[in-house]
Amino acid sequence: MSDVPPSAARLRRTVQAQPGEDLRSVVVRYARIKRISVEMLLRFGLQVDANSLASVPLRRYQLETFADLAGLELQKLANDAFAEGKNGFELFGQDAGLDVIEPHRRRVAPGMLKSDGIPWIRAHWQVACLPCDPDTGECFVQICPTCQK
Repeated sequence: MSDVPPSAARLRRTVQAQPGEDLRSVVVRYARIKRISVEMLLRFGLQVDANSLASVPLRRYQLETFADLAGLELQKLANDAFAEGKNGFELFGQDAGLDVIEPHRRRVAPGMLKSDGIPWIRAHWQVACLPCDPDTGECFVQICPTCQK
């Protein structure tokens, strides 16, 4: 018998994180697959303010809760996310200054998203000094021209 409440048990194991995928992107895709709003997932699944999506990678307990809820490997999620570090942020397991990441600003490469099939946001797109995607050279935008988000 599982020690997971029935409401949480039905939310398990439905999303596969892409290598290097931003944790917030995984959260959004997971909510879509489960046919719940991101706000509901944040409020009832992660037990945080429904407007806290930008802070999910910054709080370790939220990362642990989401990994458990979705049945994902915690260390893999942690390696691909950014979190609070000693001198600012920890990015891909390395210390980085406060000015390296812009966590409350979403930067995307629309052409990359279109080519994905199922769009997903790369964690390295949030590195402030990168003006474009290092793989394709596509410039970042803050609002997706397709979905306007």
